[in-house]
Parts: sequence; structure tokens; C-alpha cells
Amino acid sequence: MQVDYFKNVNKHEKYDIIVAGGGPSGIAAAIASSRQGMKTLLIEGTGCLGGTSVSGALPFWLGAMTGSIPFKKMLENNLQYKDLPRKQYAVKGIFLEAVERIKSEGGGVGPAVLAQSDRYPGLDRLGCHDEFTFDLEIGKRVLEEMVIESGAELLFFTTVLDVKRTGKGIDGLYIVNKDGLTYLEGAVFIDCTGDADVVSRAGFETYKGDRKTGLMSSVSLITHIEAVHIH
Repeated sequence: MQVDYFKNVNKHEKYDIIVAGGGPSGIAAAIASSRQGMKTLLIEGTGCLGGTSVSGALPFWLGAMTGSIPFKKMLENNLQYKDLPRKQYAVKGIFLEAVERIKSEGGGVGPAVLAQSDRYPGLDRLGCHDEFTFDLEIGKRVLEEMVIESGAELLFFTTVLDVKRTGKGIDGLYIVNKDGLTYLEGAVFIDCTGDADVVSRAGFETYKGDRKTGLMSSVSLITHIEAVHIH
């Protein structure tokens, strides 16, 4: 027996902007559009905002600052990150706002530090020129607060199941969560899923890995171990 999953579809009011994916780019897109008066919805598949930086236990944002010098050169010249020339923010706006809010709540600390920090105290990631490290839980809360304060609506544990497309345009998204299957209409759709899920489901052309070679980054894992007592 074939089941018609689209038989009972919930309808939702129309949005100006629908953003899929609650990582850093999706958060910024939702906040920016909502602050401009657009009726905005942010869809996230997990139970928190921040993407890989929180769900993947990688609580640091790279590329925050410019003025990089290779680590070996820094050692040869006896430099610490605070000594780097031409140091300035490469990304400002909502990113810098989030950084400052996390820092103001005491969240701009660990848990990750460079392995060389014991030998070279100036190299902890808080002092790093191109990276901001933050506490996972404080980061989650601050990012969620920023989205809610902007006026954007937020759906956790929600996945884009399919896309309704007419010609070269997207009419709406079919999403699934605890409420079942829901159809959302929007004027503009922003795909911040990280894997171009919405673009792919709409049937638009995508590519995987490097455009020419298809090569992809290797997989790495991060482990957090807390409250360990050694006697």
C-alpha cells in the first residue's frame, strides 16, 4: 500500500524571508532581514543555534581577524599574537555583535586552547589574531537571544523535506517536525544549510567538494572530557 505523505499538510502564514539552517550564516541572515522589518522564519534541524561550532563541539570562529603570520615565523621572531602588525577585524556587523555579547557574559573563554599554550602562554586562543573561542552553552543562549530579539520566528528540530518550484523560482517549502508535515510560502528563501539542501531539493545545479577536482576536506573529531578527577 502506497502512503500519500502529502495528503494531510498543515498550512502556515506566508513569510517575507525563510532561512534554512541556523549556523552562523543563517543566524546573520535571519537577524538582518528581521531587523529590516521583514517577516522572517529561521528553520534549524537541531535544538540549538550555532551550527557546527556548537552541535559539532567546535566552539571557535576562524577568520575573525587579519594580519596572520605563520606560527614558525612567530617563534623565530619571538612574537605573540598581541604583537601582530595590521591586526583588524575581517568581519564585523552581526558577527562582531555576537562576539562582544558572548564576551560580556564571560563566555569568551575555552574550552579549547592551542596545544602549545603551556610552553607559549601568549598563544591561547583568546589572544589569537584570527580566531574567537567561546563557551558552548553561553554561545548557544546568546545566539538564540539575538534571533528572538530581532523579531524573527524560530523552529527547532525542523527539516526541509521538499521544495515546491515553478520555473526558476521557489514557491514554498515542505517542512517536517513534531507538528507533522507543513507547507510554508515565502517571497525569498535563503539556503544556509551548509550542504545546499534546499537548492538541491529544488533541482538546481550543485557541486560537491572542489569545483575542479571534487576533493573534500578530511573529517576531524573533537572530544570534550569534563569533571575528570585523578587520584
